[in-house]
Amino acid sequence: PLWMLLGKYIGKRRIWMISSIIGILSGLFIFTAGEGQITRMILLEIVRGMTMGAMFILIPAILADVVDYDELQAGKRREAQFTSFASIVPKFVSILSAALPLAVMGVAGYDPGMTSLSSGTVLTIRILFALIPTMFCVVVLIIIRRYPISRQVHRTIRNSINDRQQGREAHDPITGETLLATGEQVVDEETGWFLDTFSRHELRQLVTDGPGGLLRRILIQVTGGAIVCLGAIGATVWLIQGSLSISQTDQLRQGLATCMVIVAGLALTFTLFHLMRVGPARKMTLMPVDGAIIRNHIKHL
Repeated sequence: PLWMLLGKYIGKRRIWMISSIIGILSGLFIFTAGEGQITRMILLEIVRGMTMGAMFILIPAILADVVDYDELQAGKRREAQFTSFASIVPKFVSILSAALPLAVMGVAGYDPGMTSLSSGTVLTIRILFALIPTMFCVVVLIIIRRYPISRQVHRTIRNSINDRQQGREAHDPITGETLLATGEQVVDEETGWFLDTFSRHELRQLVTDGPGGLLRRILIQVTGGAIVCLGAIGATVWLIQGSLSISQTDQLRQGLATCMVIVAGLALTFTLFHLMRVGPARKMTLMPVDGAIIRNHIKHL
């Protein structure tokens, strides 16, 4: 509720910047916390947790503004694509952030059954728990400073969308370009969704070289992803065989096995994604879309 109240007065970008700065400062204070300072850690975690509260509010709100701007650019709404992307990225991040620190701690000599830890192990925990999240907060702060959609800009975006829908030229408040009315688009909606199956680079190749090699390239991507996935699974099995003790050597092998599991999952996702593009690629080969339509579609991506 505090972030929502402040957002009404100072805007989403400034709220995100403030929450990032709080995350940076709290991470640095957590890094310097000493043994037995329980009250200090509780207070710092409450403060750092407030920044997470800001993210839960700001990410959907900013995503909605971005979808509006995409509608202005493309002439159609694509909430499903943006929402799917915004949903799947945190899943990949959570896999890495949950698995890799445990592997690193094991290599550093961490054992939950020990009554005391070495200084090197404690430093590793401090870095993983405090400095690395702080580093990402700094990256976020740098990126969000360039976020261009203010309240006034968003109001202009909505007005420009209405202009395009009513058959008038519209102004893009971010790029300064003049956009054609929606009805003047060469690419109809069904064709536009079909062309969205392919990357910008692939679309440019379709214009210059034709659809001849498209299906072959996608099949190569499917095959390559499958090989990497199977190889990572085999490496995982080899690494964990006979190495399930808490020795540093075995911990290292377990950490590498964790990385291989992540590689296998990413490779499987890559393979399935390109496998779903085989059908559209075959259709493009048999019934290619006119180059002028593809060029116009690229222009509005």
